[in-house]
Amino acid sequence: MSAAAPNEKKAWALLIDLGNSQLKWAWHHPDFGLFPAEPLPSTPEKRPQFWQALEQRPLEILENGRFAGQSVRQVYLANTRGTAEEADFVRQLEEKTGCSVRNLETPATAFGVTVAYADPARLGIDRWLGMLAATDCFSDENLAILSLGTAITLDLLGADGTHFGGWIWPGVRLMRRCLTEQIATLKDVAVSDAVLTPGCDTASAVSSGLQHLFWGGLNSGLAEAARVWQQNGAPFGRVVVHGGGAPGLMEQWSVEPQRLAQPWQLIYQPDLVLRGLSRYNSASFKTPV
Repeated sequence: MSAAAPNEKKAWALLIDLGNSQLKWAWHHPDFGLFPAEPLPSTPEKRPQFWQALEQRPLEILENGRFAGQSVRQVYLANTRGTAEEADFVRQLEEKTGCSVRNLETPATAFGVTVAYADPARLGIDRWLGMLAATDCFSDENLAILSLGTAITLDLLGADGTHFGGWIWPGVRLMRRCLTEQIATLKDVAVSDAVLTPGCDTASAVSSGLQHLFWGGLNSGLAEAARVWQQNGAPFGRVVVHGGGAPGLMEQWSVEPQRLAQPWQLIYQPDLVLRGLSRYNSASFKTPV
């Protein structure tokens, strides 16, 4: 920004990505950048860990020691856990930070991204923020945004910001939990994540089956994405990968690249939802949105 920078203490925002499994959070300043904290469990019974971390972790912006303090001007919340616990969480956030909480909903069109849903608010805010951050990282490219969390989502985004829709299917851990909880003979089976070969015992058979479901779904979705781009006369772009399961996927792919049916380019981008929130904060600081 220009030399006439805003008041440092008041330009800070607290960003929160409240997912089904994890609560990810960060401090953000338009000038100094994004400072993610350690993710925590998102369930209500684990919430005291977040309040403790929020109170104990000082804002340390190591810009020649110019900043001291924890003052924030805004709290942004991306909530995908639903509304049942939202009101109490927002109330506590406002009490502890002294700021109003802006609970974001997906707009039809903003920041150059136009969503495919007839009812934009039905598109998960995490998916929209992931697209928002991805376009900031890779402008003017066709993108497939793959989120690996409790659920897996794959969204197609054109170089012009047009969202072509996407897919949602259960994550590997969720599929595993459904099997082990619903089938009595599988309750004590130790399942790994690595194998694709036929199983010679129940544990390896379940492990391999889950991996085939995951990689089969991913390859099918990416093949359809390639067809969509071809129909629109555009080349297939990058596959932007994020979420808690992303490091494991990238490791498996690096060891066995043949798991992908085509040589698609996977790019890991950590904290993508928080980065989308940071872009939102930067823009709203300059011009309210």
